[in-house]
Amino acid sequence: MTPQLAACGARMRTMAQDPSAFTAAEIDDAGTEFHELLMVAAGNAALQESVRLLRLRFRLAFHLPRYFSDEAVYSTLADHIAIFAAIEQRAARDARKLMRAHLKRGLAIRLKMKAASSTAIRSTKQDGNTTGMEITE
Repeated sequence: MTPQLAACGARMRTMAQDPSAFTAAEIDDAGTEFHELLMVAAGNAALQESVRLLRLRFRLAFHLPRYFSDEAVYSTLADHIAIFAAIEQRAARDARKLMRAHLKRGLAIRLKMKAASSTAIRSTKQDGNTTGMEITE
């Protein structure tokens, strides 16, 4: 484990003690750093580049929960801490299982938010109260 990853894990544990003392953006940024430090520690340059390109292309989607759901941000923090603990214990199988569940949950959260925003936009259009902004597929 790198010293940077250990420091990030300690910071996330501090955040979990009283999440309301931190903004959703601060917690989300710690999560982003955690993901990046994991990839660096893994030494997988191809993965790092792929994720970097995805983050550039889909920046808003990666950070939607910070704007709309403190609950999602807090549950994501708990996921990150559980993954970090498995890594600390050198429990690779557990860490892999937790990471897969975390990624699935993150996708589900974003799809749910997208569906809710699409429904809200359609509802606004039907009422005739458009704001001039529209989300397109």
